Amino acid sequence: MRYFHFVYDRMAEAGDALLDEHGRARPSAVAALARESTGLDTGENLRRLDALDRAYRRWAAGTPTSPTSWPSAASASSTRRGPTSRTSRC
Repeated sequence: MRYFHFVYDRMAEAGDALLDEHGRARPSAVAALARESTGLDTGENLRRLDALDRAYRRWAAGTPTSPTSWPSAASASSTRRGPTSRTSRC
């Protein structure tokens, strides 16, 4: 989600300024970035979540969401990968 990207980008920009004298992240500094992210526009996230919801509902209803049906796409990808090994590793 956009909020995480915002916080991660700001953390990268802040660099060592986020750290205390022991080299650990200062919770107050990270919390300030998270707090700042709450002011971002939610429109893009809502559009993405709506699109995801519509696609899932089409899939759950059995309606293909793309020109390629799910079963044929799955069999095509397994053909490209080749046979899978069923041996377990301990």
